Amino acid sequence: MDGVRIWHRTVSPLDLTVVDGLRVTAPALTILDAAVDSGSRLLDSALLRKLTSVDDVVAAQTRNSGRRGSTRSREMVAAISDGSRSEAERKALGVLRASDLGGWTANAEVCGYVVDVAFTECKVAVEIDGFAFHSDAKSFQHDRTRQNVLIANGWTVLRFTWQDITCRPASMLAQIRRSIARSRAERGSEL
Repeated sequence: MDGVRIWHRTVSPLDLTVVDGLRVTAPALTILDAAVDSGSRLLDSALLRKLTSVDDVVAAQTRNSGRRGSTRSREMVAAISDGSRSEAERKALGVLRASDLGGWTANAEVCGYVVDVAFTECKVAVEIDGFAFHSDAKSFQHDRTRQNVLIANGWTVLRFTWQDITCRPASMLAQIRRSIARSRAERGSEL
């Protein structure tokens, strides 16, 4: 058949499961293989929906090292292993790393909540709003409750979208710089 390729490979029993009497690849390997062809957003979405875990994906990639798509899957595993929770967050962290801004921590605990990026000394929190992570009512409510607690405790909360990060990174950085400068001026110190 034109356009159809069949790939044969041996699969570890750890990467197999049975669904309706049919042996198929387990969720972690299935998702990883699909993400190689479809992109890391598919992997992010599956992780956020708890269809698999980072540990299971890492283990599946390790067991299947050297197979078709292994280089790409290894890159994706490295990306999800850095602590960021989505492709948007990874891109935002890349923008921050490439900038002259310092003094920030990714996935920092602040006031009992985890914020995507915290400039702790200045009390500036940066939140990355990806669609997958904020797509249900429970996540939406959690985000608003966390934001209210942070603001009530003197934090400035900046929210950026995929479009901000990918199309307007300089504007994103400028807003962060302005918030840091305002915080320093309000506190009357050189942080």
